[in-house]
Order: sequence, then C-alpha cells, then structure tokens
Amino acid sequence: LYARMESAVFLEFVVG
Repeated sequence: LYARMESAVFLEFVVG
C-alpha cells in the first residue's frame, strides 16, 4: 500500500 511510502515521506518531512 501507499501508506508505507506516505509514512516515509512524512517522517522525512518532519525530520527535515
């Protein structure tokens, strides 16, 4: 599912 990909993108955005 795309959930895992979105999670990675979200984490990357938060971590910066």
